[in-house]
Amino acid sequence: MVLPLLQDAAPLAAASGWEKKRRLELIARNVYAYGGRAAPCPRRTTLSPEHQHPGHAQETGSFGEAFLAHALTPQNLGALPNPEGFARPQRDCGDYIELYLRIQDEVISDARFLTEGCVQVVACGSALTCLIKGRPVSQALQVDAELIQAELGGLPPQHRHCAELAERTLKEALRDYWSRRRSPWRAVYPRR
Repeated sequence: MVLPLLQDAAPLAAASGWEKKRRLELIARNVYAYGGRAAPCPRRTTLSPEHQHPGHAQETGSFGEAFLAHALTPQNLGALPNPEGFARPQRDCGDYIELYLRIQDEVISDARFLTEGCVQVVACGSALTCLIKGRPVSQALQVDAELIQAELGGLPPQHRHCAELAERTLKEALRDYWSRRRSPWRAVYPRR
C-alpha cells in the first residue's frame, strides 16, 4: 500500500539540503505514527536555512540511497500479537523503538517495529529488522550499531545515537525472550 504522502517522495532527490530535511521530517511525522494513526510530533520543528545550526545542509546531503529507502519505505513496520520478545527503550529526548520478535526454533522468524521519533530512528528500526529477520538468535546478538549504520550506508555523527537506540532495543527484546523462556508462566499474560 502506497500512502498518499509517499507518492510525492519522487522529487525528494532534486530538493535542496534543508528542503530534503523538511520533507523527510513531514514524512516521518505523518506516516510513521504509533499504531498506524497519524500523530504529529510536537517537538519536531523545521527551521529556515538561516536559523539552522551550522553544517545542517551538509548533514542532509550525506544521506545515501540505502538510508532514503529505509526512511521513505520502512520494512517490517507494525506490531506482532503475542511476541516472544518485546522491548521499548526510550531516549531522553522521547524517541523510542518498540521491537516485536517472533522466534521459532531459536531463529527469528519475524521482526516488526513501531516508533515515534526522527526519520533517522525510523530508518534504524527498519534496517535493524531487515538485519535480524531469518537469523538465529546467536547471530542476531552480534548485530550492533556499527552494522546498522553500515546497512544504512552510514549516519552523520550527530545521529549515530539512533543506531545505538536500535541496538539497545534488540538486546532488551532478546533479554525479554530469554526471561520468558525461563519463566513460561509469563507467556500467559498478554503484552500492552
